[in-house]
Amino acid sequence: MNYFQLEKAEESKYVVRLNPEHILYQAHFPNFAILPGSCISEIIKEFRLRSVKTMKFIQPICPDEISTLQLSFTQQSSEEQTNVKATLRGEECIFCKSDLIFVQE
Repeated sequence: MNYFQLEKAEESKYVVRLNPEHILYQAHFPNFAILPGSCISEIIKEFRLRSVKTMKFIQPICPDEISTLQLSFTQQSSEEQTNVKATLRGEECIFCKSDLIFVQE
C-alpha cells in the first residue's frame, strides 16, 4: 500500500490521504513521523510536473496527527506550459506552498 492516496474533490482540488502505517513514516524520524519534503514533491509530480520554481515547506506534516490534506491548484496557461500555484493544507494551517510548471496536455 502506498504512503498516500489522491482523490479528486472538485475542479483543481484534491484530497490527499496519508497512510500512517506505511514503513516510510516508521523510518523517517521514529517516534515522531513526518511526511518528508521529497514525498510532498512526489505527490505533486503525479500531475505531469515539468519543473519546480519554488517550494516552501511551512509546517511539518505528522501522519499520526493529520491523515487527510487538501491539495489545490491555481493556474495560468500558455500554449506550451501551465504555471501553477499549489497549496497543501490541513483544516487549520498551510503546510506547503509552491510555484510549479506543468507540461501542457
